[in-house]
Amino acid sequence: MTAESDSITHLYALATFDGPPATFWPRYLESVADLSQARRVMVLAHKEGAWRVFQQFPARLAGSEGELTLVQRLAERASTTPFVQEEHGLAFRLSDNQEETTLLVILLAQNAPPVPLVALRLAAQIPPCYQNNRQLQHLHSKSERLFNLLSQVGRLGNERRFIKAALMLCNDMASRYECDRVSLGWLKGAHIHLQAISHVEKFDRKMTASRQLEQVMEEALDQDEDLLFPKPANSSAVVRAHEVHARAQGSDHLVSLPLRQDGSPVAVVTVERRKSPFTVTEVWEMRLLVDAIAGLLHHLHTYDRWWGARAVTAAKHALDHFWGVEHSLTKLVSFLVVFTLLALSLIPWPYRVEAPFTLRSQDIAYLSAPFDGYLQEVVAEMGDEVKEGDLLATLDIHELLLEQASVAADVTRYGREAEKAKSVDSLADMQIALARRDQSMARLDLLRHNLSRAKVRSPMSGVVVEGNLKEKLSAPVRKGDLLFKVARIARTYVELEIPETDIHEIQPDSRGEIAFVGRPDIRFAIHLTRLEPVATLKSGKNVFLARATIQETAEDWWRPGMGGSAKVNVGDRPLLWIFTHRTLRFLQKVFWL
Repeated sequence: MTAESDSITHLYALATFDGPPATFWPRYLESVADLSQARRVMVLAHKEGAWRVFQQFPARLAGSEGELTLVQRLAERASTTPFVQEEHGLAFRLSDNQEETTLLVILLAQNAPPVPLVALRLAAQIPPCYQNNRQLQHLHSKSERLFNLLSQVGRLGNERRFIKAALMLCNDMASRYECDRVSLGWLKGAHIHLQAISHVEKFDRKMTASRQLEQVMEEALDQDEDLLFPKPANSSAVVRAHEVHARAQGSDHLVSLPLRQDGSPVAVVTVERRKSPFTVTEVWEMRLLVDAIAGLLHHLHTYDRWWGARAVTAAKHALDHFWGVEHSLTKLVSFLVVFTLLALSLIPWPYRVEAPFTLRSQDIAYLSAPFDGYLQEVVAEMGDEVKEGDLLATLDIHELLLEQASVAADVTRYGREAEKAKSVDSLADMQIALARRDQSMARLDLLRHNLSRAKVRSPMSGVVVEGNLKEKLSAPVRKGDLLFKVARIARTYVELEIPETDIHEIQPDSRGEIAFVGRPDIRFAIHLTRLEPVATLKSGKNVFLARATIQETAEDWWRPGMGGSAKVNVGDRPLLWIFTHRTLRFLQKVFWL
């Protein structure tokens, strides 16, 4: 019982063990073997599709064929079950993840005492605890190093002078990584200039060691990558200058780290150490540090100078940025925008006021119904070309003829009554009869006049612009109803409706062009002859009517009433004014500017 207690005590101690795995696993397996009185204890790992022995106790004990079969069987069963027990063996699953599965296999002796399963189950939890503790220790160490790194960056961020900050960076890196020398060089023009060396306040740049250091830094700057000397086996970098400097100064190990600003190297930090090579973690930390401090050092290097040098540098940087090849498309677009704005502001351009127009005729005949009647025949339609005297329509005259016969009979009757009264010397009756005869004769003349006007004819040559009466045959018309409107095409003019917002731009003698809605591809020149001084309300807007003559021969397809768009020339204006004057006018009206 004492041996079992000692084994449990040892296992408990291993739960908090902080040593390396090479020490942990032998102690752990030995304690498990003591606890279970096993003849053999091993740790198996499943890698590349097979079970492999990771550790075993006793370390050099060779197994028989039967043991190998037992181990294989236990492993296969334990791969799907956390715990497996057979007559001569036990198996516990220690870990199971995507990368590998780890098992603890215990082979029991032939006459072994009862196995303490509860204690062994607890013992199987010790390796995961050990692994977790190691990971926590690693994270704690890494967090502490990162905290120290950020603290160093914070101290450097409090500096306001470039040289002081550079010297502090070199001294801190030399102390932190136990380096013999840390140097900082800055790019000026086409070459690196040494700025600071750890624990050295003043140095001569003309010395051989200083020049060699600058060559080392330029080698890293040209390749724009971290350079290590001795060069790693898988690296293709050139470290010739590093090798020369190392031999001359007795530095066995060098690291050069470019500092970048906006993706371009502007400086280099070179670290030298004799006693031991730089680890991957140290190089990674140094790279993290210089990346974090690069922006601050660049800012201090730029502004920690007198204002004249800053102005020259800013101007040079602006010119380089403007004339450089970077962002060529953006620069081209910016140049085109500036050029376009200048062109819009300076180049004059003919400005024209746009207004709708209607084609009017100077000679228009309105043909109305001469008497009350009915339409008997319609010859002309709207749009027909007619000549003077052409028949347009005919009114029904049957009622007029009947009325004419009746009135003619009245004339004869009243004439005979007058003769009868005369024969009996009845002067009064004769005068009455003669008056009635004259009245009937006047009525007869009116009927005859209407009969002569029953055929509606065109008074001039032109085009019927109104009067679609074929659908109204036999329909009644009243005297004065408009039947046809005939316009003479040869004498036409244009009536423009100029908006009141542009009337101040128009002069009475202005010229322009018109385009009809049906034929927008043809332009006709016009000349304004009259501008109405009073506005007219049309479609809810105030417009000024203007008359213009067409400077070209009338086309056959022109018809009075046609419309389109007119553009009147009012002079040259800057393009920018043309594009923005309406918007400015709107803003002035809204904000009362």
